Amino acid sequence: PQGTLIGKNAIGGAVSLHTTKPSDTFYGRAEVSVGNFNSRVVRGLVSGPISDTVFGKVTASWRERDGYVTSVTNGDKFSDQQTWGLRGSLLFAPSDAVEIVLTGDYSRSDEFANGRILVGDADPATADILWGIAQATDPDAANDFTKTFADNQGVADTEIAGLAATISWDVGPGTLTSITAYRESEYLNLDDIPAWDLAVADVIDAATFIDESANQFSQEFRYNASSMDDRLQWVAGLYYLREDVQRDENTQVFVTATEFTPFGRSFSHQDNTTDSFSVFADATYDFNDVFSLTVGGRYTSEEKDIQQIGVVPLVVTHTINENYDIMDSESWTAFTPRIVLQLQATDSIFLYASASEGFKSGGYEGTAATEVAARTPFDQEEATALELGAKMDLWDDRLRLNAAIFATDYNDLQ
Repeated sequence: PQGTLIGKNAIGGAVSLHTTKPSDTFYGRAEVSVGNFNSRVVRGLVSGPISDTVFGKVTASWRERDGYVTSVTNGDKFSDQQTWGLRGSLLFAPSDAVEIVLTGDYSRSDEFANGRILVGDADPATADILWGIAQATDPDAANDFTKTFADNQGVADTEIAGLAATISWDVGPGTLTSITAYRESEYLNLDDIPAWDLAVADVIDAATFIDESANQFSQEFRYNASSMDDRLQWVAGLYYLREDVQRDENTQVFVTATEFTPFGRSFSHQDNTTDSFSVFADATYDFNDVFSLTVGGRYTSEEKDIQQIGVVPLVVTHTINENYDIMDSESWTAFTPRIVLQLQATDSIFLYASASEGFKSGGYEGTAATEVAARTPFDQEEATALELGAKMDLWDDRLRLNAAIFATDYNDLQ
């Protein structure tokens, strides 16, 4: 877990990706690739100086690929790729002590749905209506990830945009950094659920529609510094996040007896607002050239306010069993420490031992079946990890061996 520095939801570790900053010399790069399923990818960037103190960078990407899942009902393709994106950044360097980076990005995908796969034991003798349909339509399609019984390609559209400002200022023995960011997203999904068995003899088809929008604002302040003749490296900071997510979801069931007219439609609305605040610190002390110790901790406080509306189908219940309209609020706190012992035994042998904790806040069930379920929060997830490891270059650096033994204990796994 990386709960100390990365924060909440880094309960199983984190991979941190950083794009390069605008460069002080002009350069460009382009890449074109093709592949199977008619895959085509085009990517490129241009970076360079605008003035003596201002530098810019623009990147773009476009990706298309035909679907690899085929409907056995009508031959339509699912699980394709149709995406593109732009990203631009400006770097201002008004002095040797101050750097400002402004970044904006936008991406969009307009794709078909994934195409659900029928899995299980396709026994011709079974009385299960799922397998009866499978045997009658295409006996080889069950358990085949390239085939689906869905007859509606649906949609899976996503639109994401973000802005960020990073200001770094050399103050005293270290650097004060401010990161201000805003991001919003829109998600639209129509998913055909073929042959959905509801223990009702003539129910054979269903579809789910999801419309979700989200926006979030975050602010981080941190100070990095070295002390005691660079034997102590440390960082301390504050972090705040506010996120609002609104999600509408309905599931509609169709039946044979009524010639595929709607048999029951459930509706769910969820409006969730999250406020999360944390304070953190982490320090590494080098006792000598061989041994060092890292100690850190993060305290997180998070609150979620929720409104949930559920509308039960008129004819047959499936996802929602009763009508409700509720509002609720809950908060969670956690302290996530870490400690790491590091031993540089030789120039080519590095040994370490670590203990760390991670945290993911609790929440509320979406598309809850009942009012009680809708207003009952689930507990926060916690993880404790222990690890011993070694990184070694052997045989005159001709062999590199990395080894680790670790254990992770989860509590209230979500």
